[in-house]
Amino acid sequence: AANKELSAALEAAKSAYQNDESIVRSNTWNAFKTAYQAAMSAYMGKYSDTNIRDYDKTDATVIAEINELQTSELQERLDVEEANFHQLKLNHSISPVENPSRIKETRRTIARIKTVLRQRELNK
Repeated sequence: AANKELSAALEAAKSAYQNDESIVRSNTWNAFKTAYQAAMSAYMGKYSDTNIRDYDKTDATVIAEINELQTSELQERLDVEEANFHQLKLNHSISPVENPSRIKETRRTIARIKTVLRQRELNK
């Protein structure tokens, strides 16, 4: 575990079980519980669905924004998003990006733009 407090609590709990499996000291259990809750709240704070979407707009906003653009602007944005996507994938292959869900969101934005472009092509 990356969290030092959680690691220490896990080691304390492990040693308590090894010393006497039938008795777990209450202070060891409380330390473990506190460390676990802190680690989970940090994890949920960093990776919760609401925080993943904080960096970008909601799906409805992105779709509305894409629909408002002209075809030439959409093509330019598609080129920019594809370059961004390839750069994110390259960066992620070298070292993990801070928010890997950005890759998925970029891929979905590209798909949305291509869908709108195809719809406009068929409606001509």
